[in-house]
Amino acid sequence: MKKKVEGIIVRSRARWHKHGEKSTKYFLNLEKRNHIRKHRKLNLSGVITTNPFEILEVEKTYYKNLYSSKQLNTDCQESSQFFDNPYIPKLTDDLRKLCEGKV
Repeated sequence: MKKKVEGIIVRSRARWHKHGEKSTKYFLNLEKRNHIRKHRKLNLSGVITTNPFEILEVEKTYYKNLYSSKQLNTDCQESSQFFDNPYIPKLTDDLRKLCEGKV
């Protein structure tokens, strides 16, 4: 029984426990909560998956696309409306130089 309680305490990932404490219900609830928090679900195009490898692959692809550099097409109509708009103030050379450098 003692080995079983020690296993529950380890699996519950409790940061503390008093020596000789026998509150197995507390540690069982911690283990259950951590298990639920650890196992995620994700909706992939209408299909709910709990496969952690699929979820990690989708996360990897999402952040890879989010942080990859993209070429901006400044020749299209929408971008020229933004960049050539006279009502949007432009940075002066002094302010532009001030923005360069260490953050």
